[in-house]
Amino acid sequence: RRLGEGDEMQIKGVYRRAFAGFPWFESLTEAQVYERWQKIKSRRGFDCLVAVVNLGVAGFSCWDEPDIEELAMERGPKLTDRFRNTVLSGYQLVWERELAVDPDFQGHGIGTRLREAFLEKMNRRSQSVLVLTRMREDNLPTIKIAEKFGFKQTGIRIPSSQRSDICHEYW
Repeated sequence: RRLGEGDEMQIKGVYRRAFAGFPWFESLTEAQVYERWQKIKSRRGFDCLVAVVNLGVAGFSCWDEPDIEELAMERGPKLTDRFRNTVLSGYQLVWERELAVDPDFQGHGIGTRLREAFLEKMNRRSQSVLVLTRMREDNLPTIKIAEKFGFKQTGIRIPSSQRSDICHEYW
């Protein structure tokens, strides 16, 4: 379902627990999670879906709609140049920023269902959509979900801020 009143506190808990484990292993404080969440939800075109299990948020997918200039400022010319013509020809750029599942619920298809619901929302739009996402190369469960739904690697990789020997790849 769509993000509702009262979901944000639970989302922040899912975010903190999900990023504490594989592949991130980040010990985030409440203040850091709050700051990241504020940044995520302040982006133009922000929207979010939540997966609910036993009346609690078990996972979420959120995205925004940067224009090509915002993408250039945030990620630089390499990524922007790859998509500029597509966006300028009438496609709406949608960046799925986060797909996170609480570790207690991972491996039960929640990430797959969230990605499927997100793509269904994109397919119902009247304007053609170019979906962008970014994944760590060692996050094989997330990569498998992306491949299942037809996401394609762009070939654009950047080193992870957590580990220099691991890269994020844009899909």
